[in-house]
Amino acid sequence: LPAEAARVIGNPRIPPDTRLRHAPALFTLDPKTAVDAFIADDGLDVTAIATRVIDPLVVAVDPGDVATAEGARYLTHAVTRRRVTDRGVHDLTLRLLVRRHDKDPHALVRYLDGAGWDEQTGVS
Repeated sequence: LPAEAARVIGNPRIPPDTRLRHAPALFTLDPKTAVDAFIADDGLDVTAIATRVIDPLVVAVDPGDVATAEGARYLTHAVTRRRVTDRGVHDLTLRLLVRRHDKDPHALVRYLDGAGWDEQTGVS
């Protein structure tokens, strides 16, 4: 089911608002598959993903949860690779990285230090 949902999210023939409407369900079912699909789809609105999908779903989970890690991975990618400059996206990225500090203390420093650091590939 998550793989099928990821194909729907990544299908450019489906209108972006329809893909976005299904994004929370995919993120809830399988955050890693969802983030992989979000990263692969440049047509999705990063700010909408951040505010409608990641923020409401991650706030309720344990900071060590995979959803927090995957939300941070997507937002870090959006800021560093897609050069998203939206303040809300940046602030949410920082909040998630701070929440995960016990699990990955270096991620926050890499994000703050490294314009161009990509959490997914590990390269700058």
